[in-house]
Amino acid sequence: MSNSFPPKIPESLQPFIDVLGRSAALALAEKCYERIPLYKGYGSWSVYVPKNIPKGHWIMSVVGLSKSQRLSTALGGENLPMPKMAALKKSHRNALLLAERNQGKNIEELAASFNVSTKTVVRILKPGPSERSRKRIATIKAERFSQSRGIPTAPGGAIGTPPGGPGEGRRNSFGNS
Repeated sequence: MSNSFPPKIPESLQPFIDVLGRSAALALAEKCYERIPLYKGYGSWSVYVPKNIPKGHWIMSVVGLSKSQRLSTALGGENLPMPKMAALKKSHRNALLLAERNQGKNIEELAASFNVSTKTVVRILKPGPSERSRKRIATIKAERFSQSRGIPTAPGGAIGTPPGGPGEGRRNSFGNS
């Protein structure tokens, strides 16, 4: 991957970058990702930085003696959130894919180049939320609007008034009561 990995640095990585520099901080995040192979989800986890990093400690093996001493001096004794590499790598892959699309590659070439399906490429290139997300957002907005107005909602987000409620006996726009 290119030197610009990742395109957008998560805030949780910034203290490590301030002390270690970008490449060492990313190497540390990568090592954290490798240390817990069964849980490679999104988000972040905490990393404990000892006040005195002993020789042979995994942090020292990643960033070296001088940087690990700087890290322990600046952040020692703290549990700090460390972003998971899955989110960083996915973000970087998507940015590279968009850049290559802007250079004229077609969807099939992008899918082969990034080892993903054409459906995934189309989803990445598609602006805004997915259709399913748009429907869910619309349902949530309708439910919140109804709740703010005191209008009861039925399961599944259908809006209406129960029998005997306000408006009972009035005709609807179809002439039914």
